[in-house]
Amino acid sequence: MEDLIFHQASGLPTEVYDDGEFEKYDKYSSEDLIKGKMYNGSQFEMAEVLTEQKEPGDSYNKKYSTIFNGLLAKVETTKPFNSCLYLRKDVKDQNFLVRLFSGKKSFDKLRVEVEPKEFEKIFDVFTSNQEILAKLFTPEIKQMLMDFQSEMKMEFEITIKNNNLYIRFWTGKMFEAAKLSKYSLDRENLLNYYRIVVLIFELTNKMVDLLDNVQYEE
Repeated sequence: MEDLIFHQASGLPTEVYDDGEFEKYDKYSSEDLIKGKMYNGSQFEMAEVLTEQKEPGDSYNKKYSTIFNGLLAKVETTKPFNSCLYLRKDVKDQNFLVRLFSGKKSFDKLRVEVEPKEFEKIFDVFTSNQEILAKLFTPEIKQMLMDFQSEMKMEFEITIKNNNLYIRFWTGKMFEAAKLSKYSLDRENLLNYYRIVVLIFELTNKMVDLLDNVQYEE
C-alpha cells in the first residue's frame, strides 16, 4: 500500500454506496475516509457508513432506525470484471436485482448454487455470468471468505461490477469507544481493523491476478 491518506472529516459520497447496490435508505452519513493506491495499481477507499430509514408514522415523524452501520470499501481495479457478481447475506430488494440485468430472467434464475455447502449457507450468490464467477471465486478465495466470517464473527457483503469491487462489513458499534476517546483504538479494535483491511487487499490482489488469466467472450 502506498500514498495512504486519512480524512477524518470526510466520507464516501452517496454515489459510491448506491453504486454498490445494497439497499434503499432515507438517510445516509459517512466519515473517517481512508484513501490510497495499492501496489497492483488499484485505487482503494474506505470509510464508516451509516444508513437509516424512517420509522413508520405520519409525515412529521423524525425518528430513524438503522439499516447498516459499518465499514464500506471500494476498490477500483485496473482491469474490468466484465460481469456483475453479488454475494449477499440477505437480499433486501429482489425486484431491483431483477431490473439490474438486461435479460428477462426471473429472479430465481439469477441465483447461483455455489459449492461447498458451507459457503452456500453464508451467502446468497447472484450473477450475470456464471463462467466468470467460477473463475474468480476459486476454492482458495471462498475458503478465505469463510475463514474470515468464522473467525471474526462479522457479516459482510460483496458487489463486483465493471472494474469495481465493493465490500461492506457490519462492524456496528465496534469503533464507538474509540470515538469517545478521540480515535485512540484499543489493541483489539486495531487488530479487527487490520484484519478487515488485510482481507480487502488479499481478495483484490488474488482477483486481479485471476483477471489476467480470464478469457472474456467477444
